[in-house]
Amino acid sequence: MSRYDDTQFYPSDQIVEGIPTYVRHNFIIKVYSILAVQLIVTAAIATPFALYPENFVGPKTAALVYLSVFLTLGIMIAIICAPSIMRKYPVNYLVLTIFTLAEGFMVGIITSRYDVNSVLLAVGIVAIVVIGLTAYAFQTKHDFTGMGPYLFVATLVLVLFGLLFLFFGSTPVLHKVYAGIGALVFSMYLVYDTQLIAGGKHSKYSFSLDDYCFAAMSLYIDIIQLFM
Repeated sequence: MSRYDDTQFYPSDQIVEGIPTYVRHNFIIKVYSILAVQLIVTAAIATPFALYPENFVGPKTAALVYLSVFLTLGIMIAIICAPSIMRKYPVNYLVLTIFTLAEGFMVGIITSRYDVNSVLLAVGIVAIVVIGLTAYAFQTKHDFTGMGPYLFVATLVLVLFGLLFLFFGSTPVLHKVYAGIGALVFSMYLVYDTQLIAGGKHSKYSFSLDDYCFAAMSLYIDIIQLFM
């Protein structure tokens, strides 16, 4: 997964100009089909939380939060330690399903704290941003696939400051600045991951053909982080 490990990237030998166009297109269609299913499942899980927030309070909800966090972190650590699991069918689909369900519950719990109209507005804004950035990533002549190390460092900095805010608190202004920087970083991640998937002229690095689950999960994380 592009967020955690670079071993799945290959210098210009997989999704690149030299391979048949239909192969690249089939890979892209497969990735975005998986992503669409992930987003639909996430929306289906989160909708009851947004519509009936009063039903999701108390110890059971707290336990659900801890379980979701545990599963998400556990899967990420497993992928870091053994990235090959995301290339082996059907294990890759099983891992992706568990991760999506856990993220869906986390999104649902967060949306339950906000007004439905605010949630719908956020969904609309994120949809517009994602469509715009995806179109840009496919059309631009600039190659962003070499930015992985810089984006990884930016993510580590965000995590560090997030932990500091968690333990020591923050002001409303700092929180807004932090959220804005986070949105910028994951917007850049979206462009980066999209070009890794597209290959072609963006061919410094690319996902291999076996990395369809890696690729879908990377885009999914980018979109969820933009929403949250």
